[in-house]
Order: sequence, then C-alpha cells, then structure tokens
Amino acid sequence: MEHHRETRTDIHKQTARICNYRSYNPGKCQGVPENRASGYNALALARMKLGIVTISYNQAGYLQQAIDSVALADLSRLVYVIVDPGSTDGSRDVITRNRHRFTRAILEPDNGPADGLNKGFAACDADVYGYVNADDRFVPGALDYVADYFTRHPEIDLLQGAIRIIKGTGKLKLRGRAPDRLDPVRFVCGAAFAWQQATFFRRELFARTKGFNIQN
Repeated sequence: MEHHRETRTDIHKQTARICNYRSYNPGKCQGVPENRASGYNALALARMKLGIVTISYNQAGYLQQAIDSVALADLSRLVYVIVDPGSTDGSRDVITRNRHRFTRAILEPDNGPADGLNKGFAACDADVYGYVNADDRFVPGALDYVADYFTRHPEIDLLQGAIRIIKGTGKLKLRGRAPDRLDPVRFVCGAAFAWQQATFFRRELFARTKGFNIQN
C-alpha cells in the first residue's frame, strides 16, 4: 500500500477483538450498538476519554479531512493532540484555523514520526489511545464505536479494525484490508500484520512499553 499522494486509508467499522493474544473473526459494526450488553455503565462511558494523536508533516492537501474525521458524539470525552515538526506547505495554516479543535498542538522539531508519536501520547491524558496520520481519516461513527466497545469490555486492552484504501483523487478502492489473526507465534515471526490507523489500546498497555522506537 502506498500512502501520501497515491492512496489514503479510511478506517472501516469492522473489528477484530483481541485479549490476552486471543483473536476473533472480524464482524461488521454499524456504529454504536443500540442494544447494549447487560452491565453497561453509562456513567463509565461518560467518564472514559479517548485520546487521538495526529502526526503531520507537509500533508496540507489531506490534513483538513483527517482533522474533520476525529470526532465523538460527546466531544468532552475526546482528547486530540496534533504534532507538526515544521511543515512548510501550508499545514501550519490549517492547524491554526482548527486550533480550537485540539487539546494541544505540539509545533516543534522532532526526530521522526516515532518521536512525534511519543510526544503526542505524553501530552494525551486519556484512557484509550489511537493515532491517525494526516493523510488518513476515520469514517463517521468509528470513534464512538471504539469508545463504546472499550467501556463495555473492560477485559479488552487492544482493539483492531479494518481499513479501506482511498486513491489520491478521493475515490475508494473496492478492496478493504482486515487485520491478521494475532497470537504470540505469529507476532514473533512477523506474520501478524495490523493497520495502525485502526488500532486502539488502553493507556495502561502503552505504559508497559518504552514507547515507539525512534531508531526505526
């Protein structure tokens, strides 16, 4: 898959449930479920916050669409951080026009995308994390589904979804991409591929790591 000017990714509301390295077959999700499971706690949903980081560098042509796609029905539960190390193509103007939509804007040099993500998540005070690059976007309702799912499933630390490819012209490609089945053996062998734009994880899980490797 090519990124930037050739293709973009559109996060599709289709998920694979993962807990303790157990994965299940993906199933289509039509936004936030109407019939919630027993034990559903509306107060917990209201308290839980979803944190999204966007890293951007000279992607002015797509950045506004990425920003517009980061939305929840209840914006008080959204923490949105954007990181730009020094774009010169007009991206900074886009960020300035949308400054009210960001919890924080980190506009300073960094040591590459991984470093930018580490800075973004360090500034992201939320319960569940995810990130979307400036040339990608979420479909409407996707983040509401993610927030709802993590609230109803406290045993789940990681949620993976499928994507659709978008040409630079904005036309959708017919073929989508779903995450591979995740288990320890496949992971160690490099055979468990996931789409980062459609991967979400709890803050506690991220805290157990050393963050993104800036040497990659």
